[in-house]
Amino acid sequence: MHGNWMVTAWLLWSCVEKNDRRIKSHIRSIIRSLKGKNDGHQRELIKILYLMDLDENHEGILFDHCISIWEKIDKKPSAKVQCL
Repeated sequence: MHGNWMVTAWLLWSCVEKNDRRIKSHIRSIIRSLKGKNDGHQRELIKILYLMDLDENHEGILFDHCISIWEKIDKKPSAKVQCL
């Protein structure tokens, strides 16, 4: 059974527009929160971040998180594929 977090993140992703101004001010906190989330939640948050035009600093931090996800053998493929 999936937690409410995954449904919430999916629902948010389904109604967010490219460079949505409602999300822009939260990019840093979304990226920072990735480390403590489980695979499905990471996947949905990364999908939201891909809709945003990130500045170089945010891109670098997100890249580091994605590399960490890829390096973990126990991570689900659905989380890893969003990091491509």
